[in-house]
Amino acid sequence: MNAIKHLISIKRLTTETLFNEIIPACINMVPQTISAKATTPNHSLKAVLYFDEDSTRTRMSFAEAIRLLGWDMAQETLACNSRNKKESWLDTLMMWYNYNAKIICARTHQEGVHLWLAEMVEKYNLNMSIINAGDGRNQHPTQTILDLVTIQNKLGRLDDFKIGFVGDLLKSRTTHSLLDALRMRNNISIVCVAPDNVCLPAYHAEGFSNFTQGSDMELLHDCDIINSVRWQAERLEPNSHEFLAFLRIKQKYQINKNLLERLKKGVIIMHALPIDQEVEEICHDIMDDPRVIPYQQAWFGVPSRMAILQIVSQNLTQHISFNHTRNAVIRELKKSSLSEALSATSRKQHDHFVPLEHGMVIDHLEPGSGIIIRMMLKRMEGIKDGIMIVENTKPHKDMLVIKENFLTNDSMIRIAGLSPNATFNIMRNEFFRKIKIDQPQQIISGTGKCLNKNCVTRSGEPSISPRFINRGKNSHPFECDYCGQHFTLSEILPLST
Repeated sequence: MNAIKHLISIKRLTTETLFNEIIPACINMVPQTISAKATTPNHSLKAVLYFDEDSTRTRMSFAEAIRLLGWDMAQETLACNSRNKKESWLDTLMMWYNYNAKIICARTHQEGVHLWLAEMVEKYNLNMSIINAGDGRNQHPTQTILDLVTIQNKLGRLDDFKIGFVGDLLKSRTTHSLLDALRMRNNISIVCVAPDNVCLPAYHAEGFSNFTQGSDMELLHDCDIINSVRWQAERLEPNSHEFLAFLRIKQKYQINKNLLERLKKGVIIMHALPIDQEVEEICHDIMDDPRVIPYQQAWFGVPSRMAILQIVSQNLTQHISFNHTRNAVIRELKKSSLSEALSATSRKQHDHFVPLEHGMVIDHLEPGSGIIIRMMLKRMEGIKDGIMIVENTKPHKDMLVIKENFLTNDSMIRIAGLSPNATFNIMRNEFFRKIKIDQPQQIISGTGKCLNKNCVTRSGEPSISPRFINRGKNSHPFECDYCGQHFTLSEILPLST
């Protein structure tokens, strides 16, 4: 199994690691959690709890887990940390390391921080682990793990069930993380109930054969599990259009006694808590119903986080590679004399044939991407002249003709990340080469800009640059590797600065 040194997001765990290693370890911690007896003190391990957003359950369950493991602990909030004085994340990380912190459990308003901290840990060879205790509206992997333990405890299985999500799904990191985990399981049906302005983007449906989304609470009638989600008014600007819309519909998506009577017999009602006492996502008069289990769910946070802490502590000295080129392979498709190549191409009678003796032709670009990639080459590679676009040729594709200039391998890898089918035709010194870049995962690094103002790449942090993964399956295929939000090519590489 892969060594688990950092817990950044569910997406970065394999199915085997999550379900064959982590979940069983969480269940094994239940007896000690019940006994509440701490193990022999181990002062060589110190965990820091850093929370710059409010928390009761996550922070207290981590603190109890650390106590039961017998470790030392330090707790910080933004108010008492120099991050409040605009200190960089790197400087904060180095101070934690200087003061012998081994494990950092952090909740941050900013999204993508934990991945970047883990990258810095590995860059500077620090024997530390980073655990994501929630980052903005992005991910909450430890909550997902305790949710899975709860489902296993109540249903006795982690396959073959129907689960409904209801509430503010767009901003719910608990929903995003749990969907990532359920995507790894078999025969899971998903129902999402939310108003249009906070429903999930379409890419969340990928990987599920049965995914329904709507605004009618009756869609939940045959669910085995319903996961109620808090309305996150704190992430809205007061008096904004979104905030006023929230005030109008906030109690429409309430689980109350009347709805509970119409749901499937034996349904399980979950909620990560807190419940807003003004909105009452779950009415308090049904909280003692045996089907409504948020308090039991929260209890599983202690054994789950004990297991997570213990697992990462066993891998502190491991070096984890963040290989963002994903072992790109430059594959030569053809090689010949230039005269032979030009003759063969001209015989095909392409209406877009451009004879070129010294330069490159980038072929098979995604339609509409040519103008964007040309702008990128001008900005990033300093190629000011000699780039001609041939748009929407037959078959539908774009093509770039670059005269008297040649791209580096890194530049070609970057373009292949934006347009995976691209081929690179090189005419140089009377020879012709046609190459293609193969990458198990299309990574675009050092190019573009994440539009999410809350992303760590927008923080001004020294030596951090945007990075995107080309998922290539939907209308917004480019996922920010840090904050997880999805964009189009023209959004991350706008034509105007």
